[in-house]
Amino acid sequence: MVFLKKSALCMAMCCCLLTVAYVSASAKTYHSADYNPSDYKISMSELIRVIQFYNIGDFHCDQSKEDGYGVGPGDKNCSFHDADYNPQDWKITLNELLRLVQFHNAGIYHVDTTNEEDGFAPGSGTGTPDPDVIEICGDEIDQDGDGRDNLFSIDPEKSLVFKIGVRQQDAARLCLPYIFDIKTVKQDGKEIQLPDNVVFDKKEGKFSWTPTSEQAGDYEFIFLVKETCGYDEVEITAYIVVKGTSRKQIADVSASPAFINPAAGEKTTISYTLDKPAAVTIELYKASVAISGWGDGIFRRELEMTLLNNQSRPAGQNSEIWNGKGADGKTLEPSAYVYVIKAVSSDKTYTYDPEYVSGLVDISNFTVSPLNFNPYANQSLELKYSLLQPAWVTIGGNGMPGFAVAGKPKDKGENIDKWDGRAEIWDDSGDTGKTMVVTGTLNLAAKAEILPENVIVIKEQDASLITDLSTEAYIIVPSYGEISTVKYTLSENAAVSISISDPNGNNWILLENETQSKGEHSAEWHGINADGKLVWPLTKTQNYYGYISEMPEGDYTVEISAESKASGITAVKRANIHVYR
Repeated sequence: MVFLKKSALCMAMCCCLLTVAYVSASAKTYHSADYNPSDYKISMSELIRVIQFYNIGDFHCDQSKEDGYGVGPGDKNCSFHDADYNPQDWKITLNELLRLVQFHNAGIYHVDTTNEEDGFAPGSGTGTPDPDVIEICGDEIDQDGDGRDNLFSIDPEKSLVFKIGVRQQDAARLCLPYIFDIKTVKQDGKEIQLPDNVVFDKKEGKFSWTPTSEQAGDYEFIFLVKETCGYDEVEITAYIVVKGTSRKQIADVSASPAFINPAAGEKTTISYTLDKPAAVTIELYKASVAISGWGDGIFRRELEMTLLNNQSRPAGQNSEIWNGKGADGKTLEPSAYVYVIKAVSSDKTYTYDPEYVSGLVDISNFTVSPLNFNPYANQSLELKYSLLQPAWVTIGGNGMPGFAVAGKPKDKGENIDKWDGRAEIWDDSGDTGKTMVVTGTLNLAAKAEILPENVIVIKEQDASLITDLSTEAYIIVPSYGEISTVKYTLSENAAVSISISDPNGNNWILLENETQSKGEHSAEWHGINADGKLVWPLTKTQNYYGYISEMPEGDYTVEISAESKASGITAVKRANIHVYR
């Protein structure tokens, strides 16, 4: 049985930029909870980290972790966490947690030496950076996984302003005051002169630029922070993507609607304008954001198909229609897809391929119901929330080995997800493939990340083709000859496939592409795997004392897929069977 507590601390996410400021190393600088990035703001993911300490009731020093602390008992030979102040006892009390919630809700905090308890106060104050000016130090998080820190994306005629700072580890070896300079500027990989409309204050390290549409492209600025002693210097690189295409060869690009259901006959129109005739190619890439912890997702894309291949198009407005189907004529699986437009005119190739820059989207009205359910009995949980704009949504919580919703593209407005109690498990590289049925009490939280501007989403199809799915019994002991019967009802004639997978990701077919009529159906599983053997023992595990023992039980996933004979719509549903030895 799963019991859920939806904490008010996890109700909404807010957008935050890469910000790092430098304060004298002799004084307190950032709160211990402010680490990803250190920016005088407590983000939701940073707040959830401290909620973990609060829920477990203990934490310890762990330099391998990003914030320097680990959950549960362990080594305590380091400084106390700043949230642990009254008393300092390696436990986070409710009052201490609510103090951090104050900082989160205020949107910014500052060092307050007059505060004898935690040394901080909500709101702006002495020592905090100007909230309107981004400060970069060269140690920020790579937001989209492409190897580039300090990545900014701006529209032409819009202003970008930021300041150059110094990492604390560099500050210890540099003399004050600093002198700032620009070493190198590159556009699209080629070194160029500093654009005339760039303003850079070498004394303050303040950079400002309002690029024109003619300056569209990818820029790399390498800044120097020099010490007055003249012995040492630090390089800091910033990447700036000026949106658009040079010379406006491809402009006014859009896809409408951005969310489509091909099974219902919905299509999208990709519109664009050429300033001269050209041979146009449009490629579609399957896009995803891989999740690793509660940090920023890793943006990935893989070529799916070529929608238009080197076809002549006239100058002016053009449009191409996509029905959501692949090169083989079959509807592609529900996912986000990004489109790239290439136009060849004379001997030059122009490309519309906007850089993806991640950012958080406001998510509100997050509710869960019912507050307790039994996933083994194939009961589900309804997760409801609202988005201000389309986003990738992730829902998880303390005590979960994975995520209930892992980076799914969702449209703006109200959304509802049905969760069957099975968490998707991601490794450190952001790869998934395993699931686990969750038990116990959970604190659920939701996070939303912005979708790419050139995205088209194939929506998840309605699963009403399959109803009344159950496994009876949902707990079996195969060694005693017990079996489980998969029962389901089809709302119309369909081709049905049923597969079973074990906790290690191995799967086998119980039924494959069998045409079945409208009505009730069933299939029996005798606890036998693809080799005709009983499924236990499943794995081997090493316990606390080092002994190797067999793991005799586990959660199995039943997946049923039904393709409508009339419409071609495919519905997929899952159920659980728990196996005991």
